[in-house]
Amino acid sequence: LEPDEDFTKMIIDDVESVGFGCKPLSYDQYKKIITSSPVNSPPPVSSAPRRRNSSTPVLPLSPNSFYITGMSCSSCVSKITSAVNVRPDASITISLVTAQATVKLHDGGPPSPKVLAEVKGVVTKLGFGVEEGDQEGGVDEFKNWR
Repeated sequence: LEPDEDFTKMIIDDVESVGFGCKPLSYDQYKKIITSSPVNSPPPVSSAPRRRNSSTPVLPLSPNSFYITGMSCSSCVSKITSAVNVRPDASITISLVTAQATVKLHDGGPPSPKVLAEVKGVVTKLGFGVEEGDQEGGVDEFKNWR
């Protein structure tokens, strides 16, 4: 399927008008990009959005939960989840919206402090930040939020 030349020119002009270079790809270049494996993304920027919209209250965290800073997309969540879930004893679930991570043992029990520390170590080695949440507060804030 050949793209319309006028449409292609319009896209190139729009991209160049905001200061970027742009040229159409050949079919071989396109095929190489589409079929190649994904490139490792750079480490997250430390100034990335923290964990929540400032108008949304934070609920208290369970002892096996923590916040992850520096995530900006679902690929970040996938990268962390894939790295942690290779463990034979535990898994992690992450909410991108709240940046809350919860670690659970496969037998259903809570993780030991050692397991939790090891999981947090994996997260930081991937270039993300780890923040402890409020284990008790936040309930009154949530109840009064409208």
